[in-house]
Amino acid sequence: RWQPETMGHLREFILDSGHDYRKLRPASDTHLISSQEDRHSLAITEDAQLALGFYTAGIEKTGLKNLLPDTRYEFQWWDVEVGGWSAAINVLSDRKGILNWPTIPDPERNWAYRVRSQS
Repeated sequence: RWQPETMGHLREFILDSGHDYRKLRPASDTHLISSQEDRHSLAITEDAQLALGFYTAGIEKTGLKNLLPDTRYEFQWWDVEVGGWSAAINVLSDRKGILNWPTIPDPERNWAYRVRSQS
């Protein structure tokens, strides 16, 4: 039987009050430049205002596509080992709706992240 406490810090990430996870839909195939053989996952709202993703250590840096074009987004990494958000980084999607990831804090570790539109 599944128990919520087994999620550890990922539970805090999903249930964070800064976003509503209930509006998210799977989007690895539609909004990731590369899911890297499904080792990267993403969920996004229908209006592309919010996305939550998970980066697996060792995969190549990627980005998001099919976002709102020329839109400022706030990008934050979530430390899955100890919990807590990194400082927010403002990034801009290009005219095609592509948003490149900022630098990964430590590419040898797993990270979750949140992307929120600032418009």
